[in-house]
Amino acid sequence: MGKTRKLLNRLRERNKDNERGAALLEFAFIAPILIMLVVGIVQFGLVLNQTQGLHAAAREGARAAAIPDTDVAEIESAVNGALNGVATRTLQIDVTPSTSNTNFQPCDGREGDQVTVTVKTDFVLDIPFFAGRTIDIAGEGVFRCEG
Repeated sequence: MGKTRKLLNRLRERNKDNERGAALLEFAFIAPILIMLVVGIVQFGLVLNQTQGLHAAAREGARAAAIPDTDVAEIESAVNGALNGVATRTLQIDVTPSTSNTNFQPCDGREGDQVTVTVKTDFVLDIPFFAGRTIDIAGEGVFRCEG
């Protein structure tokens, strides 16, 4: 009876070692997917944060643009001031109605009309297997011109 018990204990130990190897192999298959998922969630949060920041900056720019004596340089200054602390790449700031003249005042003589400020940038994804892909994000603010 003692020999049988020893043999059974040896077989159980051998099965435990096999199960450990199987668990390690299963983890090796699943780990890259889990890592990609976690990094993707973090990247999504960063994109969401930047999008919210762009919307807030565009709203501040549109608020500044709604004042009749505000020119494009002051609008861009308001947008850049609102983006303080938000990590962004190069920005594209569009004011509608627009012109190439930097001294242009979008709400001068247009009381009651709408002025729109759009702030655009791009975001580079750092997700494994998707690294280096760029997505465009934008924020928009619309205000009515004051008198």
